[in-house]
Amino acid sequence: MSVHRPIMLSQKNSLIPLIEQRGFDPQEFTWEICTSNFAGTIETLVHKSTGFYYKFDINEDWEDLNHFAIFSPGNDTFENRSGPENSWIIHRDYFQRWLNNLRREVDSSDLWSLIAQDKTMYEIAPAIPKFNSEPFSQEEQVSIVAQLNEISSYLISLPHTNPEHEERVEEAIEYLVDQTKHQGRRDWVFLSYGVLINLCMALALAPDNYKAIGDFIKHMFSYLVNFKLPTP
Repeated sequence: MSVHRPIMLSQKNSLIPLIEQRGFDPQEFTWEICTSNFAGTIETLVHKSTGFYYKFDINEDWEDLNHFAIFSPGNDTFENRSGPENSWIIHRDYFQRWLNNLRREVDSSDLWSLIAQDKTMYEIAPAIPKFNSEPFSQEEQVSIVAQLNEISSYLISLPHTNPEHEERVEEAIEYLVDQTKHQGRRDWVFLSYGVLINLCMALALAPDNYKAIGDFIKHMFSYLVNFKLPTP
């Protein structure tokens, strides 16, 4: 007969503040029952949108060191296995590590997906080394600010944009505007290229929107150098 080894409701409840502290909504998770590595079934917390999980495993054949944590994503592998430990309290430490790993993966930009959706922005990359390291002139700064504001207005005008997205866009554009005063052309282009790509990924833009942003960037960069960037 298979034995189920649950954790107590008070123990489950104690995890909610940890989840919220890491910026997740507890409703993003669900409890499931899975097979233990030892015997019977155990409790597993699953992040619904990604399928990543934390398993509260236990081996009751061992008197003291009987608690095990199995979680994905791991620190530097897809899955980590930790234990044995002598107290359920140790799960709080492992659980926080798991939440950190989960946040890392959830926040990571899927650049391969971006490449598959539209190559416009990536066609710009080979041209970046051609920029020199001289500071921007006053005229160039004015032009860049105007074009960054166009990008900002475009992103904020998209139908799915919410106040959080709007704030994120404004912070990114303000940062790039400020950096035109402190960095040379090449360094600023590298910086702005990465910031804008990550911003697009964070906003989960549709393919047509990626292409539009790529066109904005190509136009902005073309102004700064005396050669023609590739066209689709």
